[in-house]
Amino acid sequence: NKLTYKDILSQSGLKPDDAIVTLQSLALGKVRVLMKRPAGKDIREDDEFLFNVKFDDKKRKIHIPSIQQQETVEETKQIEQAIDLDRQATIDAAIVRIMKGSKKLVDEELKIKTIEALRKHFVPTVQDIKKRIEHLLEREYMERDEKNHNLYHYVA
Repeated sequence: NKLTYKDILSQSGLKPDDAIVTLQSLALGKVRVLMKRPAGKDIREDDEFLFNVKFDDKKRKIHIPSIQQQETVEETKQIEQAIDLDRQATIDAAIVRIMKGSKKLVDEELKIKTIEALRKHFVPTVQDIKKRIEHLLEREYMERDEKNHNLYHYVA
C-alpha cells in the first residue's frame, strides 16, 4: 500500500509546493504518520510514501505541525510591498474618516487621532501619516487653511 509522490500529486489535486509541505509534515515532522523511501529531507518524484504501521498515539485527535517553507528574499519583498500598500490605504481611510467627522483639525491633532484610530491594527509612523496627508491634499480630499498652514479643512 504505497504511493509515489507523482501518484499523490495527481490523485490529490494539490499544487506541487503544497504537496511537498504536506508530505514533509506527515513523513518528516515530530508525528510521523507516513514513512518515506528513500529517507531524506527532499522530496523527489520517485519517492514512495506508505502508512507507518508503527505509528501510535494515545490521543483521539492528533496535531500535526506544519513544516515551514523558507521564503525567498523576493517573496519577502513582495509581501512587504503588499502590506505597505494596504497600510497606506488604511491610513488614508482613517484620515478621511477623522476629517469628515471633525471638518477641520490642526496637524498634530490629526496625527494623534490617526494613531489612536489605527492602534488596534498597527501603529503608523508619524512620517507615514505626513506622507498620506500630503497625498490626500494632492487628491483634494482636504486642504490647508490659507492663514494657518497647520490647519486642515475637509473637502466634501
